[in-house]
Amino acid sequence: MKHSQPTLVQSLLILAIATLVLLGCIVKANISTGISLLYAASICALIAVGLGRRWEEMFDNILEMVGKALPSMFILLLAGLINASWIASGTIPLLIAYGLKLLSPRLFLLIAFVLCLLISMVTGSSWATVSSFGLALIGIANGQNIPLALAAGAIVSGCFLGGKWSPLSDSVNLAAAITEQNANSIFRQMIPSTAPTIVCCGILYALLGFTMVNSSGSDGTEIQALISAIEGNFNLNIMLLLPVAVVLVLGVKGFSIIPVLLAGVFVALLEAFFFQQMGFVEISEILWSGYVAHTGHPVMDALLTRGGLLSMTDLLILLFCAFTFAGILEKTGALEGIINRLLSSIKKPIMLVLSAILTTIATVCLSSSEYVAMILNARMYLPVYKNFNLNTVGLAHIITEVAVYMGALVPWSAGALLSSKTLGVSTVQYMPYVFAAWINILFTCLFSYKRMGKS
Repeated sequence: MKHSQPTLVQSLLILAIATLVLLGCIVKANISTGISLLYAASICALIAVGLGRRWEEMFDNILEMVGKALPSMFILLLAGLINASWIASGTIPLLIAYGLKLLSPRLFLLIAFVLCLLISMVTGSSWATVSSFGLALIGIANGQNIPLALAAGAIVSGCFLGGKWSPLSDSVNLAAAITEQNANSIFRQMIPSTAPTIVCCGILYALLGFTMVNSSGSDGTEIQALISAIEGNFNLNIMLLLPVAVVLVLGVKGFSIIPVLLAGVFVALLEAFFFQQMGFVEISEILWSGYVAHTGHPVMDALLTRGGLLSMTDLLILLFCAFTFAGILEKTGALEGIINRLLSSIKKPIMLVLSAILTTIATVCLSSSEYVAMILNARMYLPVYKNFNLNTVGLAHIITEVAVYMGALVPWSAGALLSSKTLGVSTVQYMPYVFAAWINILFTCLFSYKRMGKS
């Protein structure tokens, strides 16, 4: 059966219907994001069949998208294992105890930003950094009475800024593959927008620390109660930092992120066995269902009760729902029709910058996934860049910067859900303080315009 391409009006109508279904279900009816995506996917599938598409075509497209994002799904599972094993071993409790004793409240935001930035650059995974060091830092912020929205903003800024500027970054390597570029070229392209962003964020978090954070933090009694809760339930010693050292050393040596994280989990499990006197069965249960804390302090119990493979199942299911929706939506031809009309009105290469930024934001909002947005936008813009004889590294730069940050800011996206779940702060609350996102996208736009202007 021959399929027909929808007209511009039909394309806009399809997109409007999908958007209304998603917004109506998620915002108005408070239906879960995954089910809302499946409702929208079902409607788009009926439309696609009406336009002559076969189910096999749509399903193959879904599988292709899932295949490209599969490494990221493994990383998500490993984030759950890191979370549980590093708590069970005492690594995260030790980091929290050290932080409560040593960190100045007014310097906390700056240190949290820089620390998460460096660790994400080494590991290449913003999700793993949020799940491990982010959790420890939010525990310190809780104990020092630092506004959690500010703390979460600094943590998310550092994690996602460092994660996309790493040789191990899954986002950059995906962008390189789908734009026919190499990762090193994309890193070089990012320098003019990323370097000033780091400086600006450092200044802003330092200023916020000295103006909005109480210099004394929480009272000494509460901090001591939190430290006592940790010390009374974990055998703390300097060796508990070994999982951190293993991850950082292997990351610096350039090993792939998945073996690096697995090594961190393995070392933590050995420490849980030897230092925390946990048995093999108990450790296995923690890896599956997460760590359950019984410190006697309600704040510390809530903070340390988390992790495990099961804790990541909702996010994995959400990703599958997002890929299902995106794969079917793409096969309706609606996005292609709208973009083709949009691109036909572009007479100068520099107009591609604003167009790519806006469509990347829109596709993250629609699909709940930065990976889906990157794949869809690369497919749409790659031929256009070639027609204008432009280097596609510029396209890779734009879609990586925008998609990564939108993945941390769109409340129903996987990155935002993971950050919110781990840090205990809603996306809407921390969003204004993720300075790296707003500043980096602005610099990306400015420098891309400057480069395009020379074309």
